[in-house]
Amino acid sequence: MSESINSFFNVYSQIENFLLNFMMNYDNAIKKRRYTQRELDHKTNGVYYVWKSPRMMEQHVAKVYTSKLFFEVQKEIYKGGWFCDVKDLGEGDGWEHFKVMHKSQKHEVKATYKVGLKYAEKQVNCTFGHFNRFGILCRHAFRVLMDKFFNEILEPYILRRWRKNVISSNYHLSRDRFDEEDADVMKLVNEVFFNTEFALDIVIVDKQKLASFAEKTQLWLNDVKCNSSNEEPITNSDVLEKLYNVTIPEEVEIFFQMFNTVKDVEIRGLLVKLNNQL
Repeated sequence: MSESINSFFNVYSQIENFLLNFMMNYDNAIKKRRYTQRELDHKTNGVYYVWKSPRMMEQHVAKVYTSKLFFEVQKEIYKGGWFCDVKDLGEGDGWEHFKVMHKSQKHEVKATYKVGLKYAEKQVNCTFGHFNRFGILCRHAFRVLMDKFFNEILEPYILRRWRKNVISSNYHLSRDRFDEEDADVMKLVNEVFFNTEFALDIVIVDKQKLASFAEKTQLWLNDVKCNSSNEEPITNSDVLEKLYNVTIPEEVEIFFQMFNTVKDVEIRGLLVKLNNQL
């Protein structure tokens, strides 16, 4: 994990960077990660699912899982319904035991697994161990649940990291674009972004509705521009002054004498570079 993070940040930072460069590059790296996350969220919210069966459990999967996980779980449900047979083995220790025969496309038995189901505690396990390795239930467990008329996946077996709503709306676009200390203002900003993105996810599948939405947002934007004050825009210097609590002078003079050694020349180059950045 640490090697992956180091490799990610090395794209945005070099060893000769000043502290200011590092902080700006770090901010760009975080923005890149958040942009990628927004793309994935948008893809999940706008995807169109094709059902492979009329089972309610498949529709429940579409509600709770991200699009990538949906297709993985859908495959397990489909193969559990078509390529698995169940035999009841009776009860013991509060568990109801089943033998699930995993068959090939030619309906030949490839393997046999044991599945246990505990109704009161809503627990299920399978000797195949798919959930322990990959974090989703296997086709054998799904076949037993569907045979017992479960319409939803048992809550303990929906891991939080696979859910659609794993990231709170408070961490959406606003935090990488606004530096506002007022909690109420940040809450309103987050709400505006969330509502706008949610509405866009709804209308994106209909070109006519999307065009109407774009027209309304443009009219709203024009109205905001007309009613806004004529304040000067915030510059990079304003942001830096607020960040470091300092005042940046309009002109900076750096005096240095003639350098002779190679090391002195390198120092002179760094001073010139610092002067250009300021």
